[in-house]
Amino acid sequence: MSTHPFIARTEEQEKFKETLESYRTNWRQRHFPTVAKLFSSSVIGSKSIQPRIFLFYGDGGMGKTKLVERLRQIVGDSARYRRGFNTLHIDWEIEKNRPNSLLSADHSSVHPETVLSTIHNRLADEYRNQASFFGEYKKIEATLSSLERKVERELELLNSPSEDLRQNLSQLGARGITALARQFYGVDLSNPEAQRNMEYAVNFSIEIGTGIIRGVQTFLEKTLEKREYEIFVRPHEKLSEALGKGFASFSSSKPTVVMMDTYEIVDRKECDYTLRNVIKNSGDNVIWVIVGRSNIATSKRLISDNFTGYRQDFPSELVYAKRLSEFGKSEILKYFKERIPKRVINEAQAAKLGEISLGIPFVIAEAAEMWLNGVSFDEITSPISAGRLAESNPRERIIKEMTERFLRNCFVEHDIEIIYSLALLRKPSIHSYSNVELLEEMLETKRLEQELRRLLEKYSFISTEKVGLEDKFHYFLRDYMLFPLRKTNDLIQAPN
Repeated sequence: MSTHPFIARTEEQEKFKETLESYRTNWRQRHFPTVAKLFSSSVIGSKSIQPRIFLFYGDGGMGKTKLVERLRQIVGDSARYRRGFNTLHIDWEIEKNRPNSLLSADHSSVHPETVLSTIHNRLADEYRNQASFFGEYKKIEATLSSLERKVERELELLNSPSEDLRQNLSQLGARGITALARQFYGVDLSNPEAQRNMEYAVNFSIEIGTGIIRGVQTFLEKTLEKREYEIFVRPHEKLSEALGKGFASFSSSKPTVVMMDTYEIVDRKECDYTLRNVIKNSGDNVIWVIVGRSNIATSKRLISDNFTGYRQDFPSELVYAKRLSEFGKSEILKYFKERIPKRVINEAQAAKLGEISLGIPFVIAEAAEMWLNGVSFDEITSPISAGRLAESNPRERIIKEMTERFLRNCFVEHDIEIIYSLALLRKPSIHSYSNVELLEEMLETKRLEQELRRLLEKYSFISTEKVGLEDKFHYFLRDYMLFPLRKTNDLIQAPN
């Protein structure tokens, strides 16, 4: 029996198995691949030319990583599937913590190139013989480095009829020129939206206007050949296309399953759209499993534009998106029975655990460990008590661990201050309009909506509709802030 039982998530597993079954290599494909191509309509006619995409999402503690582990066991340990699939597993939390990792701690600073190179590097580690499939990707990567050096050299030698333009380009430097060229590539500069976007252009000591942007474009067109220019100003598109085609070649004789966990670390819009281009170019022999905190299947409104969900970007029948649900009383009873068969709980206790845990699997598992180690049921479920350390009370320990799990990737102090301020709101006694006024006063800002939308792009537990936090996180964070030691924290004190 497994030490920590895996229960529920039956539908998710069955859907995944159904897809694996549709890709299973039959005898004819294994032994006569050339002949099999002639009969491809009967062998893989049920598959579209695009890959299968599984999107699992949920808040911290909902068992997303456990589900990934389970799906990895299904495809990797089962004799039925083990030899029929290549597998690649990427946990972005692990990647972020590797020595010399280029993944920034702050979500908004993660670059698409880093996401692409990480995927390629992990595949290279797993499959040493794959280099030939990704030759074009490596070639474009090298070309980009060479072009960046070329732009730097030409900038040093720049002679422009306009002294002001020469000075402005010199002030921008190679990195600034690169950023502006890519941000405004193909944009009609007379468009009012483009004019507004100039206000959000890379922050330099000079004012960004159409003259400077056109000067940048002209400088690059003269410096680079046409193909070089296309690669230089559209690097994400070119790199992701090459990486996707590399996956298609790599998976031509054996399907590949790519699983990505803790995707919330790299799911900012620019990075996610770049990954989608990999998926679109990877052919019909790759299965993608993407697991994170945000619902990326559905379109939504962001600060200045829209986020297009996967269901709008891919044929709907190829996208299986599922929010991981909470455990009910029956799942809680089953978990405790399998984890601690000699010390079962009754239905009333399971109902009480469901109430104080909000059905979150991580909290239920923590409570089960305490129960296993002899902690009384009353101690596990009792309210937090004044004057005690969080670590000395089982319930307080659960609240602390759950809150810190929610805030795991929140590193910016200003963000944390806003989040703590949102937690102080007492719903529903304060109406939304009052919430807005109160928060603007607490945070000394008149741009609350923009601040919230900025956080919404980074954290799944922010709700702009309610002007607050999602219910589960609000529930735990309020109690967390009541701990005696927490009350002395400067960031918690700031909103008061």
